[in-house]
Amino acid sequence: MFQKVTLGDEFLADIGLSDLSDAEKEQVLEDVRTTLEARVGVKCGQGLSVEQANQFNDITSGDDPKPAMDWIEANIPNYQDVVLQELETMLDQIKNNTLSYIKQL
Repeated sequence: MFQKVTLGDEFLADIGLSDLSDAEKEQVLEDVRTTLEARVGVKCGQGLSVEQANQFNDITSGDDPKPAMDWIEANIPNYQDVVLQELETMLDQIKNNTLSYIKQL
């Protein structure tokens, strides 16, 4: 089973953004989630066949995330590594102020 990545106050403190207002914190966390999800999706999607991509799209059309996570676990064995690698890359970018949304705050 996958280790859950938690994005919250501790994450913001780790990257030096704990002094933001609550609204800014929410925006940064949403931006990080969205960006991380997109990056992981692109990286994982590169290794899928058209049939697998179609299967995954069919599974994710529902409201329950469990079938999608079960499918990912069965079909993308390096998923957790990809998530952690992409998160680490983003952390480095945020710490170096290279993600554009940091400049917007």
